[in-house]
Amino acid sequence: MHLDAYQEAAFSLNRFESLPPGFPHAAFCALGLGGELGEAITAPKDKQVEELGDVLWYLAVLAHVLDFRMSDINSQPVVTNWAGTAARLGAIQELLKKLYRNNEELDAVWKHRLRGALTEFFGAFRGMCRVLGTTVDDVMDANLEKMRARELEGTLLGNREVQ
Repeated sequence: MHLDAYQEAAFSLNRFESLPPGFPHAAFCALGLGGELGEAITAPKDKQVEELGDVLWYLAVLAHVLDFRMSDINSQPVVTNWAGTAARLGAIQELLKKLYRNNEELDAVWKHRLRGALTEFFGAFRGMCRVLGTTVDDVMDANLEKMRARELEGTLLGNREVQ
């Protein structure tokens, strides 16, 4: 599957309408990205690849919200570990924090900074796929299958875990 096709499919499964009015979609995605990366890091080895799918979903939706295609942030795998991947996520979150804190517009300068941070994170993500013996294509396919099944079950909002 092509990255941009995955991104469109992932975005079509978002549930932003469940957010409080005015809650920034990019902030929601960055929070989700952090939560899912944390789950991937702490998951048993046999579940880490599945959790990477959720990380990729939030990355794809965040890129869409920021008006980037996944192919815009595609990069070669970076040799890294979980800490390096988390540090790159921190750079994305720090930029978004400053953007919202300063009540600034998402102008060309901010977009350039965020594109760089997203590209670095995606390179680290690709590197972690390699470390875990999988590919981004396999992660995309498995994640969409899981998300579509959740949509059919009516549990796309994660209602299976939170009552």
